[in-house]
Amino acid sequence: MIDDGRTLYHYTCQHAHAKITGELRPGLDGFVWLTDLDAPFDYALGLTRRMLVCNRTEHRYRVLDTIDVVPYLAIRSTLTYERREALESFGTLPRHWFVSKAHVPVIYDPRGTS
Repeated sequence: MIDDGRTLYHYTCQHAHAKITGELRPGLDGFVWLTDLDAPFDYALGLTRRMLVCNRTEHRYRVLDTIDVVPYLAIRSTLTYERREALESFGTLPRHWFVSKAHVPVIYDPRGTS
């Protein structure tokens, strides 16, 4: 659990934004991905359009409860080398990443309104 007062966010594209109804659910990789960066630095967050064509920084959500959230670096060693290499490409900042295997309650928080 992240209990140090920091605010966590989730950035997403228009397609996923339309489906979010108050909580984030783990994706195909089994994780909800979050960050403590309040601005969507796409390279730092690994949200470039290298593999997907949509803008995954278009919408921002603020996390309401971090009880099931852990720093990415705490689970990093459970991932395969290939997965870590794919995630941690040049320019990323994994120390700003957080994950959860559980549903995470959120509220829509357009950039610039928090």
